[in-house]
Amino acid sequence: MDAPGDDEKKKVDAFLSSLRSDDVKHYAFLIMEHLIKRKMTAGPDGEGWVRGREIHEALVQTAEIPHGTTFFRILAGLEKAGIIEQRKHEPGGTPGRGAVFFRSKEFYPISWFMTRDDLLTEYAVTYDRAIRRYNKLKTAIKMLEDLGVEDPEKKINESVKQPKRSRPSNVLIWSRYPSDVDD
Repeated sequence: MDAPGDDEKKKVDAFLSSLRSDDVKHYAFLIMEHLIKRKMTAGPDGEGWVRGREIHEALVQTAEIPHGTTFFRILAGLEKAGIIEQRKHEPGGTPGRGAVFFRSKEFYPISWFMTRDDLLTEYAVTYDRAIRRYNKLKTAIKMLEDLGVEDPEKKINESVKQPKRSRPSNVLIWSRYPSDVDD
């Protein structure tokens, strides 16, 4: 699946501008974050289907989204806007409703769904992590110098290799919780 372009960005912007408040926009961000992370970890097929009940349990029952009606209204709006898609699984011979699955249609950059406050918070967390890692690196270089290693910064740079990207380069995935990252 290709990375989304201008048409998809316009779709997302139109959907977000239709929402009434920053709180509801943040709830849409939480839903999309859940769906995009699943799509990123879905493997080579990129399926990324998530059972609606699983998203509901992760976001509504944990009170990140305060009301189930808000949750379902946002899901319906995302589907109507063409940002996500739905698949129903009919139960085989058992009474009751079948499971409903959702997935993001594209590998959307999650930053497209972030409110201004979300972006500022993410920036602050990222900046803090960068400063802490820089301080750790400088401390390690000083320790290596004290142990008699000649030009440790150059040796570190030579030994560090750039990792291969396993996801599209335009997709921003992060952790909202500092403890999720190895600092």
